[in-house]
Amino acid sequence: MDEADCGKDTASAPMYLHIRRDLLRKIDNGTYHMGDMLPSESDIAQQYGVTRLTARRAIDGLVDEGYIVRAQGKGTYVNSSLFAQEEVPLGFRASHREDGHKASVRILRAGLRPAGPYYARLFGIGTDDEVYNIRRLNMLDGSPESLEEIYIPVPVFPEIPGLDVSIFSLYEAYAIYGHPVAKSIEYLDVAEVNARDAQLLHLNAGDLVLLNDCMSYDTDGRLIERAVMTQDGKKGAFSIYD
Repeated sequence: MDEADCGKDTASAPMYLHIRRDLLRKIDNGTYHMGDMLPSESDIAQQYGVTRLTARRAIDGLVDEGYIVRAQGKGTYVNSSLFAQEEVPLGFRASHREDGHKASVRILRAGLRPAGPYYARLFGIGTDDEVYNIRRLNMLDGSPESLEEIYIPVPVFPEIPGLDVSIFSLYEAYAIYGHPVAKSIEYLDVAEVNARDAQLLHLNAGDLVLLNDCMSYDTDGRLIERAVMTQDGKKGAFSIYD
């Protein structure tokens, strides 16, 4: 009898689905809380008496469904956005997870840069310390939605440069690394889009865009991210053409 046959539950489901449901039940009943690390694939395989391939298949399904998230070199964690309250801000992908749209990001640039006087003062770090700078294009259903320029203090998140930010949510990573976002303050402005950004957003140079300068703070009130978003003025929470 093969592994799938001997592992069938009362609903005649293959073993990887049984494991997936069991892990999901433990998340639901609080055995695993927000940001908790799940057992490794090897541990899960040993616990359920299956191969690592079967354990990985069970975990992959939970990742695809948004219940857990992988952090490179750190392990697999319960997705913090599942426990988000209405007053707690969500990242781009999490905020669109339930609205029927497929949200994705395209990384245009990601790298380290010196903090300098401005970001040293903003984040409370040294001028010679580094910030991680990400420029990305946010997509909805394959169409450009917004451009984001993100700055993160590396002394607070030394692991962030090793994270694949095209896959993993930054807000979820902040929670995993001990600094969940508790609030965000947004500053709105209007500007004319330049030629480079217009091409990425499928606009014309000089079209009006909404600028959203967002400061995100952790539960201790520390600023952990600055993100400047550029969005078509006809989209978003309101239209600047109204």
